[in-house]
Amino acid sequence: CTTCIVFGEVCSAGACGCPSQVICSASGCCPTSADVCDANDQCCTQVDPCTGSACGVVTNNCGQSITCDPCPVIASFATTPDTIDGGAIPPETATLNWSTSNATTCTVDDGSGPVGVNCNDSLLVGPATTTTYTLTASNATDAEDSAQVTVTVQYCHSITSPGSTCT
Repeated sequence: CTTCIVFGEVCSAGACGCPSQVICSASGCCPTSADVCDANDQCCTQVDPCTGSACGVVTNNCGQSITCDPCPVIASFATTPDTIDGGAIPPETATLNWSTSNATTCTVDDGSGPVGVNCNDSLLVGPATTTTYTLTASNATDAEDSAQVTVTVQYCHSITSPGSTCT
């Protein structure tokens, strides 16, 4: 196989003395069809880099770029409004809105533990105190993206005059 001219060329069965279709390297025929030539033109047995939480384009142990499942992405996570009056009657609320892509599971956590939600949705909240919400989006390989928004709670009703706004 050392007569192969093109880096990474595939040998046909019987060519260069190879018993089956394998990859050629400067050092000869790689022993299995799972092998590839690395950056030094040596045989390298690939290890699947698309395990665990790997996503997107990653580099395997042989120096090759491999495309795994796409990473989950939180495109937006916002609250409207971001400040509410905690003493208003009726109680004021805020709406959390979010959109994601490439996510199979999503949760919202207000600090008391994550709650499963749809990955493109909204949630009406009325916290008693200022609260930070964390949205976590994950895919089938458990890769994650997360984002946070804070709903600020002020008690303006007792310190502002009628018709004024909470600042």
